[in-house]
Amino acid sequence: MPDAAELAFKNLERVLSRDPMLRDVLEQTVPKSKRGGRFTPDVDVVDLGTKYIVLLDLPGIPKKYLSIELQGAQLIVAGKKPNHHPEEAQVVSSERQSGTFKRVFLLPTQVQPNGVTADLANGVLTIEIPKAGDGSKTTIPIR
Repeated sequence: MPDAAELAFKNLERVLSRDPMLRDVLEQTVPKSKRGGRFTPDVDVVDLGTKYIVLLDLPGIPKKYLSIELQGAQLIVAGKKPNHHPEEAQVVSSERQSGTFKRVFLLPTQVQPNGVTADLANGVLTIEIPKAGDGSKTTIPIR
């Protein structure tokens, strides 16, 4: 039977799973439950002026376990990191995270969906997202 603290952490994880942006903000400070099953990749987002580059550390994750979607102004990266333990093994100690993940990024400008590219090499997923236009202000005349 789980103790009260374990139940509280599980409930908090359930709430955070419904709000990915809040989860991303709080996840670094909220302790994980003992039976987590959740992997959180480290991420860098870089603005190069004409495009964004999103870098995710995904060591040991094959392409077949990943998905990338662009929905309006949201970039959604999801996947699963397997634990690589033999099924018959009894795990004595485990510090390496495994499990599912979903990261949602709100893009601050319009992007070119057809120009988005993704590459997985050396455990790093690199997503390049070209911006649509230069972001300058345009005045629309009224007829």
